[in-house]
Formats: sequence, C-alpha cells, structure tokens
Amino acid sequence: MRSYKKAFGNAVIMWIVGASPIFFSVIYSIIDKDENHNSIAMAISLFIGGLLAAFVMSAEYKICLKNYAVKPRADILLLVVLTAFFYMLCIMFIVYRNVLSGEPDGGAEEVIYLVLASTIAPIGEELIFRFAMLTLLLIASNGSAIKHAVSIVLISAAWMIMHFPSSFTRVAELMAAGIIIGFIYLKSENIIYSIAFHITANATVYTLACFYKQIYAREYLLYIGLALFVICGIILFLRMNNMKNNEAFLSGTAKISSNRLQPHENKSDIYEQ
Repeated sequence: MRSYKKAFGNAVIMWIVGASPIFFSVIYSIIDKDENHNSIAMAISLFIGGLLAAFVMSAEYKICLKNYAVKPRADILLLVVLTAFFYMLCIMFIVYRNVLSGEPDGGAEEVIYLVLASTIAPIGEELIFRFAMLTLLLIASNGSAIKHAVSIVLISAAWMIMHFPSSFTRVAELMAAGIIIGFIYLKSENIIYSIAFHITANATVYTLACFYKQIYAREYLLYIGLALFVICGIILFLRMNNMKNNEAFLSGTAKISSNRLQPHENKSDIYEQ
C-alpha cells in the first residue's frame, strides 16, 4: 500500500509537470482575447506538456516511451477506431444535442484549431494521463485487479477535471471515455491504441458537429451507433483479452527490470524502498 501511495504522489507530480505549459497558454489568453487563438495555444500547450511528461518519465523513472509505443496490430487498431467512432456518434445525441447551434464559420483559424484538437492535443493528453500518470499507478498495483480499476478511475477523473465539464452528462461522457481508454491501455500496454481512440473520438465529434442538423434529423442513427458500439466493444474486449504477449501490468511484473521498460542498471523496482 505504501508503494501505491508513493506512486499516486508521483502521478500527481506528473500531472503538474504535464499541465505546466498550460499556464503560459492561460497567460496568452489574457493578452489575446481571440477565442480561436486561445484554443490553438491550448492544443499546442497540451502537446508540449505531453512531450515534457514523456521526457521526465524517461529521465526520472527510466520508463521509455518507445517501449510503450510499439507497432500496433491492424485488427485491434481498426476495432479501437470503430469503437471510438460509434461511441462518439452516440454521444452526439446524448450529450451535445442541446449544445450545438449555428454554423461553423469555416475560417482558417478555426480549421487550424480543429486539426490541432484532433491530432496533437489528444497525443499530449494521452502522454500525460495514460503513459505517465496511469503507468506509474499500474506498475505500483503489482497485478491487483482492484488497484488496476482504482487507478483507471482516478486517472479518468483527473482527465475529466482538466476538461472543466459544465454538466453531469459531460462528466459522465468524459469518465466513460477515460475508463475505456484506460482499459485499452491496461490490456495492450501500448499507448498507440489509446491515442488512436482519442484522436478518432475528437475528430468524429468535430466532423459530425458540422452536420449536426442532418444527423439529428435521423434519430435512428443513435440506435445504429449504440448497437455497433456495443458489438465493436465486445469484439475488441475479446480480442484484447487474448493478447498474451502483453501481461506485464496484469501479472504485476511491470518493473524497471522488465523487458517492457527501459533497462536499468540496478534491476530494481522503482517502488521497492
């Protein structure tokens, strides 16, 4: 338990490290009142924060990103993308129905923001919350299923808070997405899948928002999306459950001396104190 508490403290530190560039984005928003400019600055700040978190993980904990960003399996990657797409299709009806209004202005700055929010921002968030924070907690869980679940929920809550949700449905949506992404990372030990889910989710909601009138006029899309989300989710769960080559988190063998982590001279667990 002491090692898990220590890991929790280290995860909080990584949260602060990853979020530190956002401070400069906030200062910029005070100087420049343009909403598109501020949104672009925030996306860039998240990406820089993710890179900073990955650097600290390697330098301080000897946990190298390249060992958690390996070539993905095509079938698993496809299922992750489809699950994310159909999940967000459902969310468009459940969460955003009463939020969307008007038409996108289509300006260059808005397009730049949408591209950044669908690419580098999700990458930064996943590096901070899943690769850095969640990895530390999963390693300290020593194979405990309960601690795995607690870790995923805690990191999902931190990720949700960072988005400043304004409604209960938005809180529920973010928590659900965070838990799904956390589970994918737990089972695969590959941040590529988590990033793929996040990028697909963001790109889907931003793209569908441009056609929200046509989408909401077709209520049946909600039920189709829900059915396909459940089907793809179940298949994804079953396929990932058979990934026998990635069990370091599940078995509790994910330590500094593990071949899934950066080699370390003293071959000791970072929480063996």
